[in-house]
Amino acid sequence: MQATAADEQFLSQLVSSYETFTGGRFPIDGHGAVPLGRALQEAPFGLFAHNADADPLFVFANNAAAAEFGYQPAEMIGMPSRLSAAPGIDQEERSRLFRALDEAGYFAGYQGRRVRKDGSVFWIADVTIWNIEDTGHRRIGQGALIRSFIDPLRRSGRSTYGAAQLAHSQVIPMAGV
Repeated sequence: MQATAADEQFLSQLVSSYETFTGGRFPIDGHGAVPLGRALQEAPFGLFAHNADADPLFVFANNAAAAEFGYQPAEMIGMPSRLSAAPGIDQEERSRLFRALDEAGYFAGYQGRRVRKDGSVFWIADVTIWNIEDTGHRRIGQGALIRSFIDPLRRSGRSTYGAAQLAHSQVIPMAGV
């Protein structure tokens, strides 16, 4: 990915919003020798961002996340984020998530079913979702950092950053993480 200045600004806001709302440090240092856009694109965890439209569209998908969903990152840009969710989402859980986002600006520990490009269903777990704000504190989107992808049919998964387990699933850490 060759990020434009606007992309770099958005990604900088994605990182700074994560740190503001969660009170923690983002797992990638944006001040290293590698440009932030490249560091996030090649990060060992899943990372998505969508805009603040009524029907939000993905504006960023890193390599790890896109691969788990069966796409190339560029294929996901402009795609409605709702298409990544598996049917039958628990509405109570969804309401709780949105209340937390409204109240605190983030939600940690999310897990849910997702659907790949080929239609197969899998789980994401140990996910942090947060509001992305511009420098004027206006919400311009939401980010999602996904630490674990779990395929219940294969009873295996991949922890991309940290460890998480769902009942009846074994998480297998990625090499080098």
